[in-house]
Amino acid sequence: MGRERNIFGMRYSASEKLEIIRIVEQSHLPARKTLEQIGVPRTTFYRWYDRYLTGGLEALGDNPSRPERVWNRIPDERAVKNFHRSAGGRSFDAEPNTFRGLL
Repeated sequence: MGRERNIFGMRYSASEKLEIIRIVEQSHLPARKTLEQIGVPRTTFYRWYDRYLTGGLEALGDNPSRPERVWNRIPDERAVKNFHRSAGGRSFDAEPNTFRGLL
């Protein structure tokens, strides 16, 4: 999913999102045409609009870019255990390319 960015590559603030919502609401043109003219994808606009209708201006605030938990990440303690098991009892020093023997 693409990030909500303006033409300069910067994220939209909550107040900018609200201004875009107001422009679309007050336009005499269909929403599709208005959004096309201002350069905001319809899916992005309707995501903002749904958030605004359910939670007001606060819901338009910036969401963290990074999720708290990634679905396919192996927990650190499990990764270490799996590494030691796959190393077959061999020990490694901190030299570069020490893991080459495992590949």
